[in-house]
Amino acid sequence: MFGREVSSPSLSLVIGEPDEPGENTQMYHELVADRKEKFKNAYAATREQLGVVAERNKLHYDLKVKPFVFSVGQWVWHYCPRRRVGLNPKWQKLYSGPFLVTEIIGNVNVRLQKSSRSTNFITHVDKIKLCHGETPSSWLI
Repeated sequence: MFGREVSSPSLSLVIGEPDEPGENTQMYHELVADRKEKFKNAYAATREQLGVVAERNKLHYDLKVKPFVFSVGQWVWHYCPRRRVGLNPKWQKLYSGPFLVTEIIGNVNVRLQKSSRSTNFITHVDKIKLCHGETPSSWLI
């Protein structure tokens, strides 16, 4: 296109080296089938390598992750960041609550309730953390 050879090494790996002028004995359909087979093999090798890397990443992640164990009746904080104009995010509250865990839904969802008169809602366990404190006054009324 620009009057010079392409300097990309990946292009020669995908397409292959050009044939010598006297050795051009392949027909068009044979060339297409050959390229198709090369692409299929490259795709399979890539998929296999991605699977190996995913397993390695999972093992590394599982070494450091801590399981979430919540039970009904525990008090938790709910992650609910709110941006206030004019206030630096460093000084804003990221958690609201405390909330009471009223129900465990499956492995990763819990039902929370703020007070005895409020409506409850469902959230993921990644968005809550344990509250160490006394029973809030809203539940004593």
